[in-house]
Amino acid sequence: MKKLARKDYKNRKKNVKFVKTYKILKSFSKNYYLTKNTRWNANLTLTELPKNQNKNRLVNRCIFTYRKSAFRQLYSISRIVFLKLARQNQIYGIKKNVW
Repeated sequence: MKKLARKDYKNRKKNVKFVKTYKILKSFSKNYYLTKNTRWNANLTLTELPKNQNKNRLVNRCIFTYRKSAFRQLYSISRIVFLKLARQNQIYGIKKNVW
């Protein structure tokens, strides 16, 4: 798990570094008021950026278990941890429903 945490931290740190460049180049490539040559160069430099640092490649993971499947966006934890904490009444406002 420590390895996944380190890898995720490193990927997010690299992503922050390339976000500004990516947005600027993307806006240049979509701007039709610029010359064709400028837009072409923007597209070329976009293809040269590392693919792993794209924001779409980042994976949301649970804080406790680093699971990526059944991830709850609101609480940033996985389904299993959410159920365990809900049963122990450690999440405010969540209570097990009994009929």
